[in-house]
Amino acid sequence: MLRAQGLAVSEPRRGMRVAPLDAESIGEVVEMRAALEMLAFRHAAPRMTPAHVARIEEALQAGEEAGTILAWEAANRDFHKALVESCRMSRLLAALEQLRLASSRIVLAAVRSTSWQPRSNHDHRRIVDAVRNKDFERAAGLLNTHIQGMERAGPQQLDE
Repeated sequence: MLRAQGLAVSEPRRGMRVAPLDAESIGEVVEMRAALEMLAFRHAAPRMTPAHVARIEEALQAGEEAGTILAWEAANRDFHKALVESCRMSRLLAALEQLRLASSRIVLAAVRSTSWQPRSNHDHRRIVDAVRNKDFERAAGLLNTHIQGMERAGPQQLDE
């Protein structure tokens, strides 16, 4: 299961090990997640109810109040999940869940040797503002830029 999720690799006569987290792997996760999350968001946006928007805002608030990187990352996953939950495409949502877990690994590895300072809540606030105003094209553009920004963490910050 870990191998299928891209979290482990099997090597002949050596067994299983944690999959490498290099620039190529990061780029693949970011590109796939951006494309799929945009697709899901475009299907979800017209179906968003006030309850969906409230869940998005709750996740934003949880991220802003997070006292640890683990709490912030959980809120970050909840935020992105809430943005697309109304898309009604179960396979797409399942694929995104796996990509969000891979993204979490990238984020946690990037802050492992640095002090924790979340940078994306500003992006999240701008996305929420666009969603509240039903400016879904703007929200989609902001979301895409936000996800693509993960590549800026770069493998140089991930090496120890």
